[in-house]
Amino acid sequence: MHRDGLATIDKVADWVFLYANVAVENLQMEYDAVVKATSEVSGVQISANVERVALYLVARYDLYTNTADIDQFIITEFGKIDVNIEGLGVLGYVLEPLADVVTNLIHEDVANILETTGKEYLQEALNETPWP
Repeated sequence: MHRDGLATIDKVADWVFLYANVAVENLQMEYDAVVKATSEVSGVQISANVERVALYLVARYDLYTNTADIDQFIITEFGKIDVNIEGLGVLGYVLEPLADVVTNLIHEDVANILETTGKEYLQEALNETPWP
């Protein structure tokens, strides 16, 4: 995760606000599955790449209590997801619908990870970093 675009700091009364645009790029995932069709069993490999996910965040720091928290954390852009599926064998005809399902699952999983774990990591960094 890195800064991506405009970031500003503003002080209002006993609060310092950080408005920032951040992004993650080139997220890669790999999955393995076993598919059984009648008597044929094959190993399926699924790989995916998410070009870019951009986020906007507003963090605030209370000068009185010396505590920081993330007030807003919003996905503003979700880039292209490339999916590659190999090893379907006789089930090759389900490739396109399966790729659509995998794309939707990846979109949902990446969004959930960023909105939970990613946000928690940023919160930890904000807590450890001195504010102006």
